[in-house]
Amino acid sequence: MQPHEILISDDEIEFAEQILFGQTGIFDDERKEFIKNIETIDLQAVPGSGKTTALLAKLLILERFLPFDDGSGILVISHTNAAIDEIRDKIGAYCPRLFSYPNYIGTIQSFVDKYLALPYYVNKYGQKPYRIDNEIYDEKVIKYYEALSSTYGMRAWLDRQNDPLIILKKIRLDQEENLIPALNKVEADFPLTDKTGRSYLGIKKMKTDLLEWGYLHFDDAYYLASKYLSEYPSLIEILRKRFKYVFVDEMQDMDKHQHDLLEKIFFHEEVIFQRIGDKNQAIFSPGVVMLDMIWQGRDNTLSLIGSHRLSPRIAETVKYFGLEYLEIEGRKTNDDGTEIDIKPHMIIYDEGTITHVLEEFTKIVEALQQAGAIPGKLLHPVKAIGWRAEHDDADKYGIKDYHNEYERSLHRKRIDFPTLMSYISMYDKETGSLQPLRCNIINALLTVLRLEQMFDENGRACTRRGLLNHLREEFPERYEEFKLKLYEWSIGAYSGNVEAVHEAMKGYLPTFFSEVFGLETLKDESLEFINSNAREEIFVDEAAIGRSNVFTGENEIEVEIGTVHSVKGETHTATLYLETYYQGREAYESKRLSKQFSKEKFDDTRVHHRQSVKMIYVGFSRPSYLLCFAVHKDRIPEIVDEEWVIIDLSMQ
Repeated sequence: MQPHEILISDDEIEFAEQILFGQTGIFDDERKEFIKNIETIDLQAVPGSGKTTALLAKLLILERFLPFDDGSGILVISHTNAAIDEIRDKIGAYCPRLFSYPNYIGTIQSFVDKYLALPYYVNKYGQKPYRIDNEIYDEKVIKYYEALSSTYGMRAWLDRQNDPLIILKKIRLDQEENLIPALNKVEADFPLTDKTGRSYLGIKKMKTDLLEWGYLHFDDAYYLASKYLSEYPSLIEILRKRFKYVFVDEMQDMDKHQHDLLEKIFFHEEVIFQRIGDKNQAIFSPGVVMLDMIWQGRDNTLSLIGSHRLSPRIAETVKYFGLEYLEIEGRKTNDDGTEIDIKPHMIIYDEGTITHVLEEFTKIVEALQQAGAIPGKLLHPVKAIGWRAEHDDADKYGIKDYHNEYERSLHRKRIDFPTLMSYISMYDKETGSLQPLRCNIINALLTVLRLEQMFDENGRACTRRGLLNHLREEFPERYEEFKLKLYEWSIGAYSGNVEAVHEAMKGYLPTFFSEVFGLETLKDESLEFINSNAREEIFVDEAAIGRSNVFTGENEIEVEIGTVHSVKGETHTATLYLETYYQGREAYESKRLSKQFSKEKFDDTRVHHRQSVKMIYVGFSRPSYLLCFAVHKDRIPEIVDEEWVIIDLSMQ
């Protein structure tokens, strides 16, 4: 069948419902309208509307029509690996054709790398890049900077700037090879205007050197992609013929360069291009709130206004905090179908009672449970969230002022660590396999080779494949021994014997590097890396960090504590939003958004006000049953009293 001939029926929607829910009659009319739509559209969906599930249903149905007669495929793009994993986990078993050629399901970064950046790089430089990785790139920038003489023009200019390394790490190239101060900036923004000057040329040489050496920042992939499309415009037509259906989920999280690239390639009459998301939830990057409305709606736009997460009262509150106003219908009900009728609560505190806020929150939850308004057995967690974690100034409140034990959780998967001990102890334990440990151990050996300045004939650092090929071809007996050692170390560390594995590796590696790479004496830096017992500080005791970010009330109700960014996309039973200080005058959400608390639509153009309204929108749209807001007695916003329950701790 040709892609444009597909018609989706109610029977096919029932088929998808059976797979996703085990029953039919789940999708409401507005989601059915989207599932059936096979044309270029935008889908603007409110929090909890089930947009991603509706997309999964559409993909399940389209799978039944694969392969297309014209050889084209389906492209599905989201912003994070977690989102892609969710798609794969939920429908992968039912969609073998969808997850194979000519279709592609991945992140925007993986799509750009695979189809644009890497092919262009190989064509230009005759080899693959060493790695596209921000941390490795930043490490190389630092070493490049440190190697420069203080009298060198580039170094002298940088040393006169505030935070020279931050400046240097952010520098990128535009399509015409001009320096720009950061991605999505323009040539005119760059502080050096003399392109023939020593400083300008020195910085440009650093950037081009790193590219040639194969050390790329993720941003560089978009520079390479842009160059590829510019030099080979026929590639756009090839991609359009390859992917006749393009679905972009969480479109609001796309940055300008990502948005523009997708538009340039796929917004065309030959392609069915559907963009899906919620413009008001564009706060993807931790610590960053996207303000520019990069995603401009199309004339052909569908809306999902029914939220299956939010109760009517919470939906009525949340909708006034949208950067762009959109009606929200709260359709969440109790299990028996009755309406959830819990008013939002406002907890007022002062300097002496701010640490009592979390305890009061647990009392509210307990009282509502005892009254039967909140289920006794919670399907979703109870959480307290805020924008900023902490401040140095005593008069500027952060999450830590409400809960002194709070520690920012810095869980992130890393490729490189400062010590061998970190590599063998800080692996990804969620996979339940030895593969992450195996990769970590090999990466640790590559780190030693980098520290020893061991490069191949092209001046490039050794890769995992290069290391194993070198062993297999030049030292076949060592290769078999190494594979056995690698298994023993991996199974040992996996079993919890990290210290024993570390001792065994400390005894083995000096001889290994001497015999295989001719390194008779390792540098002090390498020996420190191998022998140190230190582990990456943020990973020292993950369990302890997790416990410190949970408040347990006297009634044994547990409240998980985190930032607004950390809960994006989550559903909570109850959410307590903690006002926190963030820059400038009227620095708290309660001051900047007082009109929205009194049910006025947001229309402010000030930067910090726009940031605040996005944070509140995301935070307030997490709970199904209870929404609470904590505010200082000096910053109480004007509200419609009968629509909020007021609890004033400062009066107790």
